[in-house]
Amino acid sequence: MLRRLHQKYYDLIAIIASITCAIHCAALPILASLSASSGLMGEHSHGFDNFILVIAVIFAYKSLWSSYSKTGNPTFVIIAAVGFAIIFTGRFLPRHFEIMTSIIGGLSIATAHFMHLRANAQKKNAQLESI
Repeated sequence: MLRRLHQKYYDLIAIIASITCAIHCAALPILASLSASSGLMGEHSHGFDNFILVIAVIFAYKSLWSSYSKTGNPTFVIIAAVGFAIIFTGRFLPRHFEIMTSIIGGLSIATAHFMHLRANAQKKNAQLESI
């Protein structure tokens, strides 16, 4: 039971990290344009982006890969991997494309974790009903 509890929190933290990434990438251009005239925002540092990406990868591995190794169902891992690939590819594109790929990738990763969390809840409910 403790393991399932950790699994749930891994997915919740990963969902929060992925959505934070998407919101950050969507809001950054707006903040940059508002602060351009005041000079408050200098060159964008990728430190925060990299930090959130590392957290997302760690929690995706902890929750999705462990589930895949038990069930053999690659659906959630594939959706998350596509999201990470989209984000990684966007790092090599011009900034306006990087923003779009980061938003799409972050939402893809959050979707994978949400679907995984929901599937685990449905599985738990089915087990309770069979008792």
